[in-house]
Amino acid sequence: MTFIVKVTTVQLLINHVVAWGKSEELELFTLQQKTITLITIATMWRPRSDIGNLQWRYVEFVRNDGNTEPIGVTLKVRQPKEIKPKASKLGALQDKTKCPVHTLWVFCQATLEGRKYLTQDHKLFLKGLQGDSETEWESVATGTIASWLKKIMDSAGIDTEKYTVHSIRAAASIKAVDLGMSFETVKDHANWSQNSSTFENYYYRPRDQHARGREITKKLFGDVTENRTTSGVGVEPTKIVIGTTDNSTVGETETTDVVDTHPWLPQWLYVPSLLSTSRKKI
Repeated sequence: MTFIVKVTTVQLLINHVVAWGKSEELELFTLQQKTITLITIATMWRPRSDIGNLQWRYVEFVRNDGNTEPIGVTLKVRQPKEIKPKASKLGALQDKTKCPVHTLWVFCQATLEGRKYLTQDHKLFLKGLQGDSETEWESVATGTIASWLKKIMDSAGIDTEKYTVHSIRAAASIKAVDLGMSFETVKDHANWSQNSSTFENYYYRPRDQHARGREITKKLFGDVTENRTTSGVGVEPTKIVIGTTDNSTVGETETTDVVDTHPWLPQWLYVPSLLSTSRKKI
């Protein structure tokens, strides 16, 4: 299967779900759709196997004493063959309209009462929210999460024939690196294996792949007067095909692909001193 990655997927999705309105004012099903989208981007997790398997009991909000609003959340997902659960620690943003922590908090509060009819190991995300009775709520299937995300991508104007829901994970990871985060930090946050080079080899390609060689050549040939900077305007994105080294251009990008006045992703990466407090139940 071929996967193509485009960094603008991230901003298109954020803009789309934020345009729906404040989380507190959304209908329950729409609120869940917004939550799924923001959490998928923020965690950089796989939609099916990770987001689709999140259980309610493994959502841990962290709050400062006296504050109602959480300052962060820890999410854990357990896979059958994994000894250690996968964890993601997200910090809250000031802008609540696009904050994954705030949106998740609102969603959890809105569904808290209805979850008393469900088993202890029920999923975070549910089907039946559009029904008339909370007794109809059930844990959502993993494939349903992917289907919902595909529809959201479609409505956001993203070509899902070219960009799959799987590409959200890669697009978010690439954007974080482009905004200055190190490979190691992003791989740790997204639960990429530190021993694997898949991210570097098949997902991430620097926009200027000749920068290092250019600097060396300038020094060797004494070209020290030139001081060029690249704004990113007119740079062509790279098509990354999984399982090969076929990298070709897929069209010219816009300035917004490179210049982002809201570097939101680095703010979500976990700071141990901030979120290392005990769990408080919602």
